Amino acid sequence: MSENDSLRFAAWVADVYALRHASRLTPLKLQKLCFYAVGAALGHDAGSELFDVKFEAWKHGPVNRDVYRTLLDTGEDVPGFVQTYKDSADWLSEETAAHARDAVDVYGLLSAWSLREQSHLEQPWRDAHTPHGAPRDISSEAIRVHFKNLFRSGEVQIPTYLADPGLFAVDGVPFTAKYESLHDLAAQLRSAIA
Repeated sequence: MSENDSLRFAAWVADVYALRHASRLTPLKLQKLCFYAVGAALGHDAGSELFDVKFEAWKHGPVNRDVYRTLLDTGEDVPGFVQTYKDSADWLSEETAAHARDAVDVYGLLSAWSLREQSHLEQPWRDAHTPHGAPRDISSEAIRVHFKNLFRSGEVQIPTYLADPGLFAVDGVPFTAKYESLHDLAAQLRSAIA
């Protein structure tokens, strides 16, 4: 996947987010949503077209350097970025797009900072992060293995930073419930907030 494809994927994620969520999408949140969208696709043994979307373990979580550099160098905000790199996304398989949308629906409910904190719980970031060194690559294989385990059938749970530990529920969705799939969790959350 070329740099341009990474940028097109990030624009696609931002566009999906805008269609489903009312809150503003920041560059920090976009980076983390891309990480979870790639993780969901790879973890479901889909997303071969995303296997080369690279992330590094930065202080504030996983970052795609191409997206970071483009947003920084151009000074574009996320909506401007989307307009520049948006395309039909025909290069994504239906299965990849479905898993990535489910990830955006679930993880998009977190604030940017909560999403940053959530990403620090994920093993691929933890294994690659060095507090005082240069950012290290997070391997696509580590992402695939981690999310395959995280989203295994019958064991999918609400992200830690989405649930209110004091209430153990998100709009009537029990914090401790286990779902058959990420898709089932996303559907439950969509209906709860509709």
